[in-house]
Amino acid sequence: MKGFIYLWENTITGQKYIGSHMGSTDDGYIGSGTYFNRAIKKYGIENCKRTILEYVENCLILKEREQYYLDLYNAAHNIEFYNLKSKAGGGWEYVNGNPEFLKKMKKSVQGLWSRHDHPRGMSGKHHTEEAWDKTRTGWKIWADENLKKSVLQYDIEMNLLCEHESIRAAAKSVNGNPSNIKYTIEGKFSKAYGYKWKYKE
Repeated sequence: MKGFIYLWENTITGQKYIGSHMGSTDDGYIGSGTYFNRAIKKYGIENCKRTILEYVENCLILKEREQYYLDLYNAAHNIEFYNLKSKAGGGWEYVNGNPEFLKKMKKSVQGLWSRHDHPRGMSGKHHTEEAWDKTRTGWKIWADENLKKSVLQYDIEMNLLCEHESIRAAAKSVNGNPSNIKYTIEGKFSKAYGYKWKYKE
C-alpha cells in the first residue's frame, strides 16, 4: 500500500500543516489536525494549497518519513504551523501528556454538566479530585489495552501489508472507523474496508 507526506498551506495566513496518508492523492483525504481543520472551516479549503513532500512506497516507513519532516520544520513548536504534536501518528501522546489540555477538558466537561442534568443522578453534585484521578487512570488502562495495541493489516489472501501503531492509526489510514476494524479483529466482521485486521501478538 502506497502513501505520501503532505504539507498544507493557508494562502491567507501563511500557516502550514504537515501530515501523512496511506492512499491516493485524489481519494478526498484532507487531514486530521484539530487547528488545521478549524482553519479550513474558517477560511475554506479553496484557500489552502497542498504540496506533496514525498511519496512513500512502503507503508511501514510512512510515520518515519512524516517524523523526518516534523523534525525538519520543528512544526510542533513553530508558530507558522498548525501541528500540535512533535511525534508522527495519532494524538494520544499530546492529549494524555499535556496537563494544560487535561485541565481544559475537565473544565469543559464541568461546564457542560452545569448547564445540563448530570447523568446517573449527579446533578448539583461535584466529583472529588480522587474520583477524577480514578476516571483518568481507568481510561488510560482501557486505552493502553485497546487503543494502543499495534494492528496488522492484511489483504484478503492474508498477505501482510502494513503494521499500524494503534487501531485509530489503522482506521485513519483507510479513512475508516476504528469500531469496524475492532469488530473485524474480534471476528464479528469478516473484513473491513476491503482488508483483514489482527492485533499484533
